[in-house]
Amino acid sequence: VLKLDNNRVRYGIDANVRQHITTIQIQQGCTQANRVTRVRVERSDDNITWFGVAIVTLPDTENLETISVKQSAPARYWRLTPIAFNGGASDFWAVTKLKLIDY
Repeated sequence: VLKLDNNRVRYGIDANVRQHITTIQIQQGCTQANRVTRVRVERSDDNITWFGVAIVTLPDTENLETISVKQSAPARYWRLTPIAFNGGASDFWAVTKLKLIDY
């Protein structure tokens, strides 16, 4: 529920747009400790229940990389969940560019 500044509820049509992501373009940070080498690609229609689409190995570079993902199904929400991280507990994942492509 979206509220306006005067605390009234703002109503709108719930846009149920689904994208079929098959390619990811990602550029990670220049520091190796801030890079992920494996991610789980996940999709959801309600942002609560998530389904695994693929586990992808990311090149350990600061270059813009293009990765194909196996076809699954169109979904409203998509996310990348890190599985293997170069850094430690006090480090963070740095992503400079991210583009999810629906071909």
